[in-house]
Amino acid sequence: MAVEGVGFVGLRSDQFSEMVRLFRDVIGVPLARESSGMAGFRLGDGTVLEIYGSADEFHSFFTTGPVVGLRVGDFDAVRALMLSAGVEFIGAVQHANGVSWQHFRCPDGTVLEIIGPGRDPAVNDRGQLAEVPAEPLGDRRVHQLGLGGLRGGLDAWLRGESVPHSRNGGQADAAGIAV
Repeated sequence: MAVEGVGFVGLRSDQFSEMVRLFRDVIGVPLARESSGMAGFRLGDGTVLEIYGSADEFHSFFTTGPVVGLRVGDFDAVRALMLSAGVEFIGAVQHANGVSWQHFRCPDGTVLEIIGPGRDPAVNDRGQLAEVPAEPLGDRRVHQLGLGGLRGGLDAWLRGESVPHSRNGGQADAAGIAV
């Protein structure tokens, strides 16, 4: 199992507006999308940087500091190895545009993520959409549609397209706002 790089960094802050201004206006990172309590940036190397404020309840488990997404070459193989080693995953596998990701807890409780090319868990072996049950995440439930994901298909929303959005099972526009 080789980590190829960092594919994602998530920061949760009580000073959301100030953090967005720092990255957007001071450091000059292009803002890719913004919705209530969430701002998404895309760094020059393609790494996704997302900042979450208190209005974003979905990422409330980001309590151990920055959450880093480790880019791997084969998500499904790496996840299987981690599961066999007893690693605790959080929520359901998310999937969009051929890329899968899932958060997990390190032995010290730190939350990280693996992200990479993977099989859509909502498509069965016959290529048909499969019924994927919701998985618990604290006192909420995460619905895995397999057609979108937490980030709602980064490439699609960067192009301004409406994409499936797993947070509410509906559609989201280019700014991540439910439509």
